[in-house]
Amino acid sequence: MGLSVSKKVGGAVIRNKVKRTVRESFRILVQEMFFSEESIVLKETFDVVVAAKVGAKTASFSDIYKDMGFFLNYLAGKEYRQKNK
Repeated sequence: MGLSVSKKVGGAVIRNKVKRTVRESFRILVQEMFFSEESIVLKETFDVVVAAKVGAKTASFSDIYKDMGFFLNYLAGKEYRQKNK
């Protein structure tokens, strides 16, 4: 996963907090989706690049987790959505 956090988000402390939050939510989601008992196998591999916007500095972990989950679910396609209905 590539991660970019602009200086518009805030100072170094805030940018690093956003980076840690995005990385952790991505790590947990990938583990749940692809390395659990109900994991899926993707037909293709893909690279993910996240560009955090200004709103990320006020977002909670759960907000970022939900957004990343929606995004990864979209990338995984129907295979993951059908398994977890």
